[in-house]
Amino acid sequence: LVEDYDDDVTFVGAVPGPDSGIDTWLVPDLWPGMSWFVDITVRVNDDAAGWLLNYVYVDFTDEAGNAYPTAEAQNQTLVIDPLMSISKDGPAQANPGQAISYWLNYTNSGTDIAYNVVITDYLPAGVNYGSSVPAGNLTGSELTWTFATRAPGTYSILVNVIVSDSASGTLHNYVTLDYASDV
Repeated sequence: LVEDYDDDVTFVGAVPGPDSGIDTWLVPDLWPGMSWFVDITVRVNDDAAGWLLNYVYVDFTDEAGNAYPTAEAQNQTLVIDPLMSISKDGPAQANPGQAISYWLNYTNSGTDIAYNVVITDYLPAGVNYGSSVPAGNLTGSELTWTFATRAPGTYSILVNVIVSDSASGTLHNYVTLDYASDV
């Protein structure tokens, strides 16, 4: 029996252990109706994505030594993982004293729930926070939203600010998004 591991996994162990390397077992004689099992443990690599393909091959002979065609089986496992991104859309220009609105659009384009999602909008000097939907938590110039989970999909936050009367030049406003792939 030969196990062909996907490149995105690392062999951890097996019961019974392999007879050669990390992927080859010598199967004992099996009489009609008998079974033999191997329990293999692998670790999915951190950078794995998409489908993991796993193959097993068995070469065997009968009691008289006649070889039979190789038997094979495969299994596919989908690696589930969140993949978050964020963008900001707002006006390119504003006048002192003007109220402006902009959108924080964020997406989980992965295949699993993102946990402990934290979005922080760093308001620049020269603007005053007005409101947001949903409401955020303002500490100094940092406006933060915390979400326990975000399923795959697209979400938006509307932010309203007022440009101060003394503002001039370019206002640099940026946002960050942090999340975890498990609880």
